[in-house]
Amino acid sequence: MRGGGGGTFAVLTKYRVQLHPALPIHTYNLLAEFSAEGNGLREILSTHAENQLAWSQELVTGSVDYLVNGIEFGAVLPFADDGSKLAALMAPFVEAVSNSTEITILTSNFTSYASYLDYTVFSRADAQATEPPGISQLLASRLMPRSLFTTTASIAALVDAVIYGITTARGLLPDSDTTATQVVFEMPLSNPDTERKTSVNPAFRTAQWHVIHVAEWTAPLEAAAQKNVTLGFLDMLAPLKVLSPGGGAYMNEASYEEPEWEETFWGDNYGRLLEVKGTYDPEHVFDCWKCVGWRGENDPFYSCYQEW
Repeated sequence: MRGGGGGTFAVLTKYRVQLHPALPIHTYNLLAEFSAEGNGLREILSTHAENQLAWSQELVTGSVDYLVNGIEFGAVLPFADDGSKLAALMAPFVEAVSNSTEITILTSNFTSYASYLDYTVFSRADAQATEPPGISQLLASRLMPRSLFTTTASIAALVDAVIYGITTARGLLPDSDTTATQVVFEMPLSNPDTERKTSVNPAFRTAQWHVIHVAEWTAPLEAAAQKNVTLGFLDMLAPLKVLSPGGGAYMNEASYEEPEWEETFWGDNYGRLLEVKGTYDPEHVFDCWKCVGWRGENDPFYSCYQEW
């Protein structure tokens, strides 16, 4: 199961569980609003990007939901202290946001949990609120490499590309539906996999942000509207792709219309994976959409799929 994910099938005959001492989980949460016509989004996204390398180096992770007029920010640090380390790391960001005349802070607080189990009580409740049943969802994403966070110019280009997606997405659906861009921030590489024993796209090893454009709606869309939003979400990845040549995306959170799916999902692992597929599953017992060995949308296996 190493390197698992979309398109990975296995039968587990035995497994080993390694236990680690429980650590406190410290969090910082920010809820803020700003005008869609102002500079608030650019200010807070730029400040986030400028601090990202420092956070990552100290193993701070988390995710942010960016909207055209607001933000829900969450940072997480497992560490054996009273939360002081996370507070110090977040201080420059908190100060910049607090001093901005463009941003209205609704909530800004630090919370500590005694263990991961205690933290999951909060995270489960949050997931139930943000991911209700019965919604339709569309995703398009890209892994953004660490090199983009090293200069003022590259950070500005990254911010421009992300804002392009945020604003473009908002114009593809009615105001009653939801669009947002989730930025998941990654930590330094802990397992370099120098012998390339897993199927993970090497782009994951250098990624600093996982940028996921999201659309959600409740009432079914007409075919033309669904086609428009689907292709629109694919097109708005273009600026991110320009900044990450040879990069990739996580298959389970990518555009299902991704045209360069072999490289995007598996990088240069794809040829080796295709050989494994041919050896162990030549009859395609295990198949899925744009997985290793995919035979195209005209494969009878997908005859029940609705185009739009």
